[in-house]
Amino acid sequence: MKACINKISYIATLLFLSACIEPFDPPVQNKDVGFLVVDGYVNSSNHTATVRLTRAIPLSSTSDYPVVATAHVSIENAEGVKIPLIHNGDGLYSSTSPLFVTGKEYRLLIQTTDGKQFQSVVITTKPGASIDSVTTDVEEEGINVRLSTHDPSGSITYYRCDLVETWEYHSAYSSNFEFINGRLELRKFDERINVCYKTEASSAIATASTLDIEDNRISGHPVIFLEKLSAKLEYIYSVEVSQYSLDKAGYDYWEQMRVSSQTLGGLFDPQPARIKGNISAIGSDEPVIGFFDGGEVSRRRIFIRNRELPPEYQRYRPDPNCEELFADPVEALRLNGQLITSAVYEGIALIGYQYTTIECADCRTKGGVLAKPSFWP
Repeated sequence: MKACINKISYIATLLFLSACIEPFDPPVQNKDVGFLVVDGYVNSSNHTATVRLTRAIPLSSTSDYPVVATAHVSIENAEGVKIPLIHNGDGLYSSTSPLFVTGKEYRLLIQTTDGKQFQSVVITTKPGASIDSVTTDVEEEGINVRLSTHDPSGSITYYRCDLVETWEYHSAYSSNFEFINGRLELRKFDERINVCYKTEASSAIATASTLDIEDNRISGHPVIFLEKLSAKLEYIYSVEVSQYSLDKAGYDYWEQMRVSSQTLGGLFDPQPARIKGNISAIGSDEPVIGFFDGGEVSRRRIFIRNRELPPEYQRYRPDPNCEELFADPVEALRLNGQLITSAVYEGIALIGYQYTTIECADCRTKGGVLAKPSFWP
């Protein structure tokens, strides 16, 4: 789970949810659109499998990327048992099964409604290494989030991690009143609409290798950078880092994706068409891009509280597009598409109300939700 944007074209965002498919926009030539994009993972830590199916679209397109919602998707184990995956919306297929364990072989099978079939190579789910720590470096321009890990057994050489960010944000103004049966009533405290929480999977691709490191240890590897004036840091910010162990093939694939996403656009840049992954069409040369993998997943969550940051991070930044206006009590009842923020008195006499736009007083208009996440402090 956007990031890989330049001048030619790209494939729809790929997103891990519970099995952590990372969002990425692999680029393709304008003529090479409509083919299947696959990203799948067997998470042997919690015995789940998740596969995301989308279609390639050109960068010039302004429409949403098309998801594949009617395919037959299954995972076959070494004994020939096929475990079907159920579509849960947005092109995401998943299943939970005690058959998804570490050290076993699996193959991904896909059949689309037009009869085309695809399969992955056989993969073996890999053991994982626990994350040692996720730390932050507060710097002049922003905050670096860094990961440290190691594998005492020495069997894991390649790693990838992805991130899911959550942050609290507030609307510019608080709407303390609402219309009920044509009358203005004070909102109940638990019905306020000025504090929201937004969750996004980061589009960053972070890979690392201990191939040339004697103690097989990764220390302080940067995984995401937060600019000092980022709105994500205005109240409370949290990031959950998920770490995967890779084999050489998986590492090469994600490294090519990372490099391509950062350098796309130049004449001598890596050609995305050569990034094939480990999935192919059965009985045809139908193009397909993606990767199927599996193993144990290690996760670690941290919080960054604005009040604990240096003073230069704690500046109030009002929205320049938001303002409060005044309406007398009669005018206030006629407002359309506005929200009442507060009552105005002269002495004990009510003389009117302050109001603003919905966008400035309802935090949900910026994509967040009112429900506080279960892990929130």
